[in-house]
Amino acid sequence: MARRRIAPSQMIVVPSLTHGDVTVRAVRLRDAHAISRLLKDNRDWLRQWEATVPDSYGAPPARQMIKSVLRLARQDQVAPFVIEHRG
Repeated sequence: MARRRIAPSQMIVVPSLTHGDVTVRAVRLRDAHAISRLLKDNRDWLRQWEATVPDSYGAPPARQMIKSVLRLARQDQVAPFVIEHRG
């Protein structure tokens, strides 16, 4: 499958905000592995707040979720961020 290039007019530049050990920045596709690991490691604790994925289905792959929210961001429908503690 050919990769689609994003036109410069569709690119979104979002600054990062850092205070001490905490950084808030836009989500990136390369975050998929870390997000998957965090969701898996904290599944039981997060379940009580998860309203979008019923227990019987499980969460979609992180890379798929990130692609989806980045597509919505280009349509000005969401602003997807991650919070990092010490990188």
